[in-house]
Amino acid sequence: MAPGTVINLYDRLRTRDLPVSAVHAVSSRDYPAHAHDYAELIIVTGGCALHRVGDAAEPLTRGSVCLIGTFVHSLSRVKGYARYNIAFSREMLASLGGDVWGIPGFHSFFLTGITAPRVLTEKQLAAADIVASRLVQECRSSVPGAQTLARAAFSELVVVLSRSFTASVKHAGRDAYAEISRIAWHLETNYRMPITLSALVDRSTLSLRHLMRMFRTLYGVSPIEYVLILRIRHAASLLRIAAKRITDVAFESGFSDSNYFSRQFKRAMGCTPREYRAQSIEHDRGRHSKI
Repeated sequence: MAPGTVINLYDRLRTRDLPVSAVHAVSSRDYPAHAHDYAELIIVTGGCALHRVGDAAEPLTRGSVCLIGTFVHSLSRVKGYARYNIAFSREMLASLGGDVWGIPGFHSFFLTGITAPRVLTEKQLAAADIVASRLVQECRSSVPGAQTLARAAFSELVVVLSRSFTASVKHAGRDAYAEISRIAWHLETNYRMPITLSALVDRSTLSLRHLMRMFRTLYGVSPIEYVLILRIRHAASLLRIAAKRITDVAFESGFSDSNYFSRQFKRAMGCTPREYRAQSIEHDRGRHSKI
């Protein structure tokens, strides 16, 4: 894999009718900086590696779980690194039952795009391992009904992990969970509009201090940092449309200053918006030339 590669989801799928791919692999080689246009769930079952996103580096060991969006990332110091790699389109999350969206751990992990790893206990890892293994099996299968079972296994894995992550913040009250979930949903549907902390406080019954503390506990970042993540994610999807100008991408993603947008994009993605677009276009050309 060449540095700066942008990987397309359809290159990993067995069939486009099932927008999820799952494998279990073991390796001891480093992976250069790369990005992809899909979400990737990693569940580490053994060995170790150092995962780097931008300026942040986090060790991955047995029990580590992380969700990677479109951010440029790399792996180094890889030794016997055993893990499940589950690549999926975010439409898989949108199709989940409404009760799943009420699980605090689901919001705090699957909807933020935050890359900092969570750590499962041995009991939690064993439960996730069983479901992930079944997902791998069904993704490989060509037997009729395999796609349905793969979707079911994916949904079950999301619930198992979400419940595990909810347990890590169980000291917080359910009412506070509901408040933060409503605020997060507001941000997810309005991130292209101007957002202020005072406006968020007005939408809740929490004080600013309590809101900030609870939001960071559940999501790992502040509300404003969360908005920035959502805007960068949206911008990355727009940049793959060659006809759009960088300035237009910035404004359509909620940024009022294209220079600020470019700085924040490079900080998050490891490359400028123009470089990201060039890598995406080059990758698409290479993929189509093989068809």
